Amino acid sequence: MGEALAVEHLFAHLSLAVGNAPAGVLELENQMKAGAMNDIFADGIRSIAVANGVARIELLQLKRGQSQSKLEPEVVGVLMLPVASLKDFSTQLASTVKKLNEATKARRAEASTEAVDSALENL
Repeated sequence: MGEALAVEHLFAHLSLAVGNAPAGVLELENQMKAGAMNDIFADGIRSIAVANGVARIELLQLKRGQSQSKLEPEVVGVLMLPVASLKDFSTQLASTVKKLNEATKARRAEASTEAVDSALENL
């Protein structure tokens, strides 16, 4: 599913959840419609909590601490999804990871084949 379709799919889930949605989800939907969304880079996830039918995923970013020599995790945003969307969300993530793994294996196999061909040519 393309990025634009994924966003539309998320809108559909958000719209279905509006009747039971907490204020945070409604605010998020309004921000998305108004184009007030920001891109967030995340190095990882701090925690995932579910409350009132909404999964809240705290996103971490590694930033320089006071000492400037050490990277420290800092929460940079919270991704909120209706629980009904979690299965599709995780399926899409798993599919992406599978494709990345397959592409990596293909590149390694190609590099290995090229190395063997090169070695044989140099005999």
